[in-house]
Amino acid sequence: MSEAPPHALGLRYLCGPVVTLVASKTATQRYRLQSDSLSAIGATLVWLLHRLQAYYRGANPPFTAKFTPPLPLTEYFELLESHYKVRNRCVCVCVCVCVCVCFDVLYIAMKWD
Repeated sequence: MSEAPPHALGLRYLCGPVVTLVASKTATQRYRLQSDSLSAIGATLVWLLHRLQAYYRGANPPFTAKFTPPLPLTEYFELLESHYKVRNRCVCVCVCVCVCVCFDVLYIAMKWD
């Protein structure tokens, strides 16, 4: 067994996706996030950037973050479309429930008259 420190950390969300954080084995101080889910990478990326900015605060040269290769915009827009559809369904359900409750209240009020 090697005594070298590990260079990867796997994080599993409660809902299932796994995000792996891989640190460079060289002194380049590079990190790579990888996952099968773009949405899972988002929260981990925000956390990682926050921690790195705090750690390297006041460093010379200052901390910078670069993203390569380009983001998979197709998957990103599919997530937005899916969210929009679910949100519209929720609004429709809320409207239907409100209408049903109003009709029930009117029916009960008319019954008492």
